[in-house]
Amino acid sequence: MGIGSPVSRYRLAMTESEDDAAIELGDLTMAGQVLFALAKDIPTPDPDNVPEVSYLALLGIRAVSLYENYLHSRSSPAPLGRLIAIRPLVELAILTKWISLDPTFHGELWMADSEAAELTQIKHVTDHLKNRGNHPQQPDTEGIARKEALRDEAKAKLKAASRNYGNRLIPTVIRMVEEVEKEVPGHKIAMRDAYELAYRTFSPWEHTDASSYKASAERSDIDDFTFLGDRSPFHSEDIDAIATSMFAYVLESVLTGAQIGDPKMARFVRDFVTQHWVRSDRVQPPDDRGKGHGT
Repeated sequence: MGIGSPVSRYRLAMTESEDDAAIELGDLTMAGQVLFALAKDIPTPDPDNVPEVSYLALLGIRAVSLYENYLHSRSSPAPLGRLIAIRPLVELAILTKWISLDPTFHGELWMADSEAAELTQIKHVTDHLKNRGNHPQQPDTEGIARKEALRDEAKAKLKAASRNYGNRLIPTVIRMVEEVEKEVPGHKIAMRDAYELAYRTFSPWEHTDASSYKASAERSDIDDFTFLGDRSPFHSEDIDAIATSMFAYVLESVLTGAQIGDPKMARFVRDFVTQHWVRSDRVQPPDDRGKGHGT
């Protein structure tokens, strides 16, 4: 990688004082470029070779896609665009850190849970077509058998490990957070921050047991309403910083767990962005809460 590349320039900045580093990484665009460069070390998934590395590689590839999607959302005409785009990235950071605790076992559970969900979806679609008087195509019996075998094997392993995740093969997000905190106490603040952001701050709508969308709104001007779930306590620049730190968190977990690339660089970027944007005086609540997400 040439001396003019983002990673190389940032390495030089790391050897200088923090002020020099701040000049090198003076905006989030540079941080994103560094992270995209680090992501190039993610290997091509090959479950038949090293399954645990493949699980982490899939998560890393997904993180790249979600971060690119987030960057694209910034040009959305809808103020809600950023909030919708960032939540899956935050959730992915939690999932990736949990899987990295035990890439082989947790990776198998994640894959099996995905297959089990697909089996359920196939059944729902088939039943729906039959109820409408249609004739579903013949199912892929061999593929379904493989999915069922993976599901059943994962259930047996969970039982042997004395774990009970209810109707799923992986824990809920909050339980993932708790398991990470127990195994890696040093990540407690990062995990709690991520959970609160995803499920308190960035949830686009307020969910209730009775309805997906809570009809809580206030008139923001004569002809418009602002829904509570569309608000954010952060300016758009702050949300950009949080998205960048979450992308860095995923890459740190992936590169560390797979023992590839430069996870220390990802950690350095995450810490830098967190300290200089997410948890600093630069983060100020908008004067108008109803407009905090819009500029």
